Amino acid sequence: MAGTALWRGCNSFSDPFGVVAVGNDNFQSGAQELSDIFVLISNFNNIGFTFAGLELREVFFSWLEGVAGVGEFLNDQSLPPVLPPTAGGLIELVFYGADGIPHRAFFNSIVVFEGPADTNSISFQGQLSSVIEDNGSATYSGVSIGSAFSGEFDPVTGFSSISDGTTVTSFSAYFENEGFVEVDNNFALDANVASFLNALQGPNFVAGNVIDALGFDFEALTQNGGNIFLELVYILDPLALDDESKDNYPPNPDDTLIIYFAITEKDAEGEDIYGAVGTFTLQEEPILPALNTVSSDGNPTDAVISGGVISDSGTILADTVTVGETISINTIITPEFGHVGQDLEVIVAVQVVATGDVILITSGGLVPYSTGDPLSIFVSIEGASASNNISILSGFTTTEAEVGSYNFFVGYLVTDGDGSLYYTSSPIALTIAN
Repeated sequence: MAGTALWRGCNSFSDPFGVVAVGNDNFQSGAQELSDIFVLISNFNNIGFTFAGLELREVFFSWLEGVAGVGEFLNDQSLPPVLPPTAGGLIELVFYGADGIPHRAFFNSIVVFEGPADTNSISFQGQLSSVIEDNGSATYSGVSIGSAFSGEFDPVTGFSSISDGTTVTSFSAYFENEGFVEVDNNFALDANVASFLNALQGPNFVAGNVIDALGFDFEALTQNGGNIFLELVYILDPLALDDESKDNYPPNPDDTLIIYFAITEKDAEGEDIYGAVGTFTLQEEPILPALNTVSSDGNPTDAVISGGVISDSGTILADTVTVGETISINTIITPEFGHVGQDLEVIVAVQVVATGDVILITSGGLVPYSTGDPLSIFVSIEGASASNNISILSGFTTTEAEVGSYNFFVGYLVTDGDGSLYYTSSPIALTIAN
């Protein structure tokens, strides 16, 4: 479920799960006859937006026979194959403030359309080129120039994430003016912008040069009450665009001169505490197979963890690779609905098949593990999104020292949860052979 609300500019919300209520001739108010009712319900946390200091937490789309001109539209209790008539729908937005009191806004005559079921997520990887400001207390404070960053973004929903291999930050679209996609056609560089672009090791620019550009802006809240912003920008040949329509995305790769990311963070008082930039390249990510995912509390879970071994050419590999091959091991964590927006701790364990030994892969290195030992964290996710890309190994070239078979298991804990571990009971299998 996704939507856009217009007040001063544009705000959006999205819920990858949601709930549907269908009632054929079973709703009654007062003396009226039994009526059809159809409701789309979103009761999410931190996937919406903030308006006037209030955070959107719940959304209800409703169609009710006999209200606002809606006639009978259901024949039974089955989920209808198409949406009810787009005219006559009602929407309720429920906002919450710091006091926990709900504030409700109602709208009628909504227009609803079906969007694509598949995501449009695009993965990227690159490295940090320059740290402009760092007061030592920011999310990525201390990360050195040249460090690898990777992430993903969805140009449709506005969700994105970025990671330095240790800390993952999930973002939603940052709406300012008319949306999170910005387009510049025939933009003339001044000396400062030209110098900035030259520092990214792209073409040599000088003041007065003209470029085209496409940019995406994303925002997330930090644990200290501040905000962190991610900007992804395509610098294009000046002949690439004819206008400033958002339909110019995606650009022609042949017109792309530089693609860069910029991270800016502000503290709770709105003061700048971090700024850094880097370049990145786009990746065509293969579809990772879903692994059997269970919960340590024994209850059913709708969490899904996918993963696989990927070659340096970007294709999914079989279980066996030979010495000298360069591989990556990637996983995607789709947490339970109630865990979206919460902080998660990712656990990665590797079992040496020949001996049965289990080793935890942590941010500080490899840690031997025995049943009952505390679990050490591989990476933390602040404000988990509905889909979280995690790289276990990246660009690893196998040697004779690693010859053998290994099983990789992935799981997560909710940072402030009850201690339940959501993990893969089937592994990502890898055999390295001579």
